[in-house]
Amino acid sequence: MKIELSIELDIPDIEDWSDEEIRQNIFDNYINYATVSHLEDAMKWCAKSGSKESVDFQNETLIFKHHELWGDICRNAKWTLEKVE
Repeated sequence: MKIELSIELDIPDIEDWSDEEIRQNIFDNYINYATVSHLEDAMKWCAKSGSKESVDFQNETLIFKHHELWGDICRNAKWTLEKVE
């Protein structure tokens, strides 16, 4: 299933930034951050579910799969940026 998500962000006015610098900043601090965070959490929970100290293998595996799924969703997202003056 595909969805189109529209999010309006209110970022500080930075007069001397080019459109490309704004775009890169949004990518780094929003899109890429969510992707990397989910993939890091997936690795953490995957390692935890396979360890000897695993407390609840089934739930740890579910959490791993959740973060892996959302990491992939974020990584494969197509996104655009439109400045609203």
